[in-house]
Amino acid sequence: EQRPIIHLAEDVRTVFVHGGVSPNVGMSHLSQGKISVEKLNKIWWEHSHEGKLYDFLNGRGMELKDIMGHVVYELLTYRGNHPGYGKWESHGTFDEDEGDSDKVCEILHDMLSHMEGIDRIAVGHTPDDNIRIMCDGAFMALDSTLGRWIRGSGNEYCPGPEHFEKRKGVDVPRTSRDGRYRCDEIKAVCEGQIVRLDSDGSVNIITM
Repeated sequence: EQRPIIHLAEDVRTVFVHGGVSPNVGMSHLSQGKISVEKLNKIWWEHSHEGKLYDFLNGRGMELKDIMGHVVYELLTYRGNHPGYGKWESHGTFDEDEGDSDKVCEILHDMLSHMEGIDRIAVGHTPDDNIRIMCDGAFMALDSTLGRWIRGSGNEYCPGPEHFEKRKGVDVPRTSRDGRYRCDEIKAVCEGQIVRLDSDGSVNIITM
């Protein structure tokens, strides 16, 4: 697997990861900006083969590869940059009121001040109907469920429209394959938003 686990777009001073960046990872493992990003990707490439990956991500020792395995795992799964996710790691719960947004943003800005050449973090991992830009533009949640299937039925594994099209005239339950979920109709076109980051620092949201 040769895809990067983290990407730094230097011209817009934005780091892209799947999950997020915890204060510990940001200040301890991304403080040198581009150099740190290249180091993380290098150790990821060295251990991303299917014969090494599980042990790498679940390293229990104190060797460098064990520590970096935990760092990579956090980049994939961390949600603490989002307001409302303060209890996610310990309780798996989300606070819809997002009453901790000021604190979360304060922590984020402090962390970014220790990350050379990085002013903004962009993540996926937490889908919603729209892109969310928070903390005065320093944090962007980019997953706006552009895919027709996940927007229509989430992770409920519903059949596509072709499943029902081939069975016209037959009463086919509009449910997931195991019958546990009701399936909404999958729309013919994608919906959602994408973002364009310009070199002057501006952020432009484009609605599909």
